[in-house]
Amino acid sequence: MRDGVPFEHPVMEDNMRQLFPSHDLETAPEGFAKFVRVAKPELGVYERFDTSHGHEGCGCEYVLTADGCQDVWHVLNISASEKEYKIRAFKAKPPRFYTTWVFDEATCSWQAPVAYPSDNSDLYATKYAWRDSDSTWVAITEEYPTGSESYYFNVTSESWVVLPTPPADTGYVFNYQTGFWVSD
Repeated sequence: MRDGVPFEHPVMEDNMRQLFPSHDLETAPEGFAKFVRVAKPELGVYERFDTSHGHEGCGCEYVLTADGCQDVWHVLNISASEKEYKIRAFKAKPPRFYTTWVFDEATCSWQAPVAYPSDNSDLYATKYAWRDSDSTWVAITEEYPTGSESYYFNVTSESWVVLPTPPADTGYVFNYQTGFWVSD
């Protein structure tokens, strides 16, 4: 602390013990304040950190409270024009092989027209792959094959298939919906 205001960055507890070996660190030594780290918040899709606050415009500043000092994160909603720009840019790049997916403005993301099966909350639950031809989620019930070859899950046959050798030319991408390499 300097003149009652947080100064520079917090000092780690181990360093404080080295600086003040005989001091009980439950109370801060003169010129210091106990620091409480507040986790960086996850920004909403249309939010940003207010870079006018904090060290090097990070959006976080140290603020003195009754309990000591802590992180205070400053978050702003983006402007209407920034939001429109973000939406336009995102809509300009729809998912390449999922032609049935629709844009969801609330999340600024592309969503399948049918919700992902809800039984996937368990890490070991059945996984699914999207089949665009009939707008369905296909259960992946087989384990990934063993061996040295690369495989992909073919949504038409609903099985693992050896990944075809890519073309010698660069500029191709694999279409998991059709099982073919296509020009990028």
